[in-house]
Amino acid sequence: EQVFVGTYHTRGGALWGPRTSQPQPPVSPPPALPPVAAQSIAAETLTPALAALDVALLDVANDKYRANLLTALLPLARSHDPAAGQALASRLLHPFPDSPVSLFGGKVQVPAARLAQWYLLYAIAINGHGAIPPAYLTVPWSAPPNPAEKYLEPAVAAAWAVMQLRQDDPATLEALRTALRGNLPRWAQGDFLAALHLLTGQPFQYLPEKSAE
Repeated sequence: EQVFVGTYHTRGGALWGPRTSQPQPPVSPPPALPPVAAQSIAAETLTPALAALDVALLDVANDKYRANLLTALLPLARSHDPAAGQALASRLLHPFPDSPVSLFGGKVQVPAARLAQWYLLYAIAINGHGAIPPAYLTVPWSAPPNPAEKYLEPAVAAAWAVMQLRQDDPATLEALRTALRGNLPRWAQGDFLAALHLLTGQPFQYLPEKSAE
């Protein structure tokens, strides 16, 4: 019933806390968030919205690729319509162009496919329906460092999305554990640990880095 904070540095670590006993009253856990209420989009609205999305996903030649993607995705994401969520999830299995897209004032370049996957995962999570293919959680980290420190790796977005969807099937949980054994940066591991904690209820801890020896 006391609060401590652990810090870590390559030269060592520290545990910060009260010098003397200062019991804190137990904190009640917050109530669970209510499930996203399913809504419905009429077919005459959903069909053209998905057609517009398909155009935006492939129109890499347009210098407003990112803006056009968001314009097409947000109405579908905010609809909370199960059919829209399923349609968005199905598009994660489609091929996307690999043409480079420049972001953040030219400081970052990513393949259009990565940007499209990132925003699709975001939209599915906001929609609240559909399922994330577990393979997305184990996509190896491939982004080189950039001065903006902005990364759009699909695995990180997928970890957040499965939390939002409460997607706790065995294949998803195993994929999360597999990803933690991969080449994720240490700062990104927290998203996967948090997902496992939320989906399983099990506590987690950070493990020390492996010795260079």
